[in-house]
Amino acid sequence: MRRAGARSSASASAATSPTWPQASSTSQPPPCSTAGGSPPAIFTLSQPEPTIALTLGIAKHGGRLLFLVGDQDQLIGAEQRRELKDALTTAQVRHELIVYPDTPHAFFWEGTDTFRPTSRDNAWRRMQDLLAAELAPH
Repeated sequence: MRRAGARSSASASAATSPTWPQASSTSQPPPCSTAGGSPPAIFTLSQPEPTIALTLGIAKHGGRLLFLVGDQDQLIGAEQRRELKDALTTAQVRHELIVYPDTPHAFFWEGTDTFRPTSRDNAWRRMQDLLAAELAPH
């Protein structure tokens, strides 16, 4: 397990509802899973640096990012999604930004008011497809 701020040389990363740059020092952002040449690691995307600050590192390693977020996510608004997409495109990061309609932050968390099974199931399928494509022997 890696702590916040850890780096990974993953060839594929998927993020669901990561906390955006303005996370306070007392907040605990949800984890995101990654996999690459080393065993899978768990780390958060927004601390100590904003998610957007990681784009050059992702590009440097030739990684691919799948970013999954709800359109009603109170932590990652439309403007922030545009900024992230622009930064990823400018840095030439292979990426896909999926925005789920009528979906709030933390839509993966079963048993909560924010849980959205349709969005969760689609996101899970996309993550599996990403890892299968990126980790398959070439």
